[in-house]
Amino acid sequence: MYQLLQFTEHTEQHRGYSIKLIIYTTFITQSKQVSLFYDGNWLKPDLFSIVASNFLAVNLDLSGLLM
Repeated sequence: MYQLLQFTEHTEQHRGYSIKLIIYTTFITQSKQVSLFYDGNWLKPDLFSIVASNFLAVNLDLSGLLM
């Protein structure tokens, strides 16, 4: 099991949908992992790069969150 060192959550409303971006740092890898919650569904990590480009239209500042 991973131990969380850092946890950041950002939620934004867009066209009636709640978009939640969760970034957490694990104890083992010391790297940031990203999970996205969009329209009531958790998105798989491999979909993040595809979905992230769409989030730019929602005015989510991904660059600031992923620093």
